[in-house]
Amino acid sequence: SEALVKCTRLSLDTIRRRMQTSQMYSRASRGKPEVLKPALFQTDVILKIPDIIVKPSFDDIQQGLNKAVQTIIKMTTDFPVWRHTEVQHEQSKREQEIIAEHNRDDTKVVTSTAPKPLWKLISDHKDVIKNVIPLNSIISSFKLECEQSLKEFLVWADLWEHEPTEKVKEFMEEKPLLFDYGTHIKHYLHREIDVRNVRASFR
Repeated sequence: SEALVKCTRLSLDTIRRRMQTSQMYSRASRGKPEVLKPALFQTDVILKIPDIIVKPSFDDIQQGLNKAVQTIIKMTTDFPVWRHTEVQHEQSKREQEIIAEHNRDDTKVVTSTAPKPLWKLISDHKDVIKNVIPLNSIISSFKLECEQSLKEFLVWADLWEHEPTEKVKEFMEEKPLLFDYGTHIKHYLHREIDVRNVRASFR
């Protein structure tokens, strides 16, 4: 069982270390180019006027991670109980029966309980618990970085905060000259170029 505990612990520890590494602030060391590992989770940035949100949400990602953790822990659910464990249980049971036969008085004898299944032994192990606890809420630690990344999109907030027809009406009420038309057209052409140059992904 110790080998299974070690395997489970290393698997959870690998996930925890990957999740605790912030790609936003990582830098190449000693002049070597930085090698980015594949992302464990991916979300989409969605404009839900007037808000900019990520989908799936942080809560959904955390729930998915929790399910993955439980799947890792319960991988041994279908493993049969080790033979030596069954022998020890039967031996303990016989010893309790012998004690019960010798105790003719009202002395209470504690009966032996059935051995725990392997997955339960693994989930209750202190080294496994030490890795599970931080993973249960680790996604929340990325909220600040994500919010900072989403703020980069606020420079275009005027494009969805104001109705286009109202903007045109206001512009026409100023009785613009031909030069003003050209200025506005160039302005929005530059905005379009800026939008097209937005980073395709954030890490």
